[in-house]
Amino acid sequence: MSQPLWTLDRVTLAGGNRPRLEAVSLEIRAETTVVLGYSGAGKTSLLNLLVGFEFPSSGRLHTHLDKSPNSAVKGTPSASRLPLYWVPSDNGLWPHWSVARHVRDVAASGVDWQELLTDFDLAHLADSRPDQLSQGEQSRLAIARGLATRARVLVLDEPLVHVDPARIGQYWTVLEQAAIENGTTLIVATHSPELAMRLGGRILCLRAGAVVYSGTITELYAYPPSEEIATFLGPVNCVPANQTEIWSGVREAVPRIARPEQLCIEPDEGSNIVVDTARFTGSIAEATLRHESSGLVRTFLHRPALPVLRSGMRVRLNWLRIGCLLMLCSAVLALAGCDNAAEPRLPVSKFSAVTIPAEGRRLPAPRGVGVDQQGHLVVLDSIGRVLVYAEGGKVERKWFMPAYDVGRPEGVIQLRDGRFVVADTHYHRVVIFDDQGQVLSMFGTYGKEPGQFIYPVALAEDDQGDLYVAEYGSNDRIQKFHLDGKFILQFGGFGTDPGQFQRPSGMIWSHAPEGSVPVGARVYVADAFNNRLQEFTADGKFLRILVSAETGTALHYPYSMGQAPNGDLVVIENGAGRLSRFTREGRLVGRYGQTGHNEGEFQAPWGVTADKQGRVYVADTGNSRVVELQP
Repeated sequence: MSQPLWTLDRVTLAGGNRPRLEAVSLEIRAETTVVLGYSGAGKTSLLNLLVGFEFPSSGRLHTHLDKSPNSAVKGTPSASRLPLYWVPSDNGLWPHWSVARHVRDVAASGVDWQELLTDFDLAHLADSRPDQLSQGEQSRLAIARGLATRARVLVLDEPLVHVDPARIGQYWTVLEQAAIENGTTLIVATHSPELAMRLGGRILCLRAGAVVYSGTITELYAYPPSEEIATFLGPVNCVPANQTEIWSGVREAVPRIARPEQLCIEPDEGSNIVVDTARFTGSIAEATLRHESSGLVRTFLHRPALPVLRSGMRVRLNWLRIGCLLMLCSAVLALAGCDNAAEPRLPVSKFSAVTIPAEGRRLPAPRGVGVDQQGHLVVLDSIGRVLVYAEGGKVERKWFMPAYDVGRPEGVIQLRDGRFVVADTHYHRVVIFDDQGQVLSMFGTYGKEPGQFIYPVALAEDDQGDLYVAEYGSNDRIQKFHLDGKFILQFGGFGTDPGQFQRPSGMIWSHAPEGSVPVGARVYVADAFNNRLQEFTADGKFLRILVSAETGTALHYPYSMGQAPNGDLVVIENGAGRLSRFTREGRLVGRYGQTGHNEGEFQAPWGVTADKQGRVYVADTGNSRVVELQP
């Protein structure tokens, strides 16, 4: 169990007409925690107590963090990590400081503050002051400043609420990923059920200064104790106990509470239930139904919204079982840290760390890994170097990328002809080197047209010598090129539908088995933020979702892929801190590891590869090491 951060014992915080918080007793631990409630519920008051901005009127608050009250507010620059950083609802920006200074002057040792500005689309505003920014830009700056501190705990009060809804998802992705990399615990106050579901972990529901629910988001979503508590995570259907037999066909002793995705309304000519009105409201549909025999009328919310219902249509209600609902919520289960003891474990006979050499006073971490034709480890690190290791774990040769101030690359492979190819992520291009590190050519510019890139991140070479490049950044797709950079085709696109991606950050070309024809080869893509693996043909035709919660195996940020000698897919899960291995048919062979800093553990692993002998190398980025695993 995670360590406690705060313990509250009957804490009350005085207010005007009534206490802002009243007799609150709870424990907050070092795991993602969402404080949920409407305006006036007491969210800000609770956070003010946690960060030491206010103090209880009565009761006892014990803080398990080694901090002074002001360290959460001032963000004093320090080479060591702050225990706590607070982003208040008004952002707390310093009016006389520039955007760049806000982030640069609080940045912990080793933080690339310029990359943070780029990630939050603030680089072009580096010289501006807060009064020259929009509210959305101020919100993004406050988050970037908080992340720059690498604080152990980041307390956020209604973060990013003024940001354009079309772009807010990408900033949350940056925030969540940085927290995972830095080992930062997020404590987030919000009124948004959607954000709570995205973050997962634990939830505290506040109403009128009282904590009315404390538990995991999974439990609240699937097993709400009442209709009132259930609505904290969105709309529900609640059928009184004396009507359950009429609407569900089963008599129950308690009211039936069901979320829209637990209810499917389907045409049935023999039914006693008739549609009075029906309308589509966006993500869900609303239907007012009349039970002819009893005369009862009730409005239901349901998903999916098809088939389209019409007035006068006879229908039946199909209620999805709670176990099926939990499958739909498997991403939340993964975020909550649930462990399936029945899953097979990968046997590992050797766990050893490969050192990333220092560069002067800089101590870099790995960002990507590959193997060359001789099976030697190739590493991309966080200061822009390409490192090629000899047997025994010593660096044989190294070189720097042509440029690396804006950001560092993530993907590297060696081609059959001996050249190295690097996805130069933040320079929107692909760079080709000879085997000694001399730049031979490069292609790509910033953009969304064929042959352009936003953030290229993963590479694969097929049997014909053509190159596949995966990219993210709102134009998530795979492009295929000749090695001279000539564009051939593209497939995918940003989204959640089959064949679409949200950060396709891992990719392999799976060679056709011995004796088969080339058409049997496949492109496999780790679709990181959709938590799935997808399979495509060489020309980009979508074949299937190979692994996902819906296929029966949950993933948590599958960030990179490699291939074992027998063709199995080796996947590193960034969010779960583990290695998973699957057959080409999608069957789970086994898993190894968990989040942590010890042997058998990984912290924000960023990349994975396998050599011809079956050794697996993991870029254990959060622990600043490459781990070699011997099956």
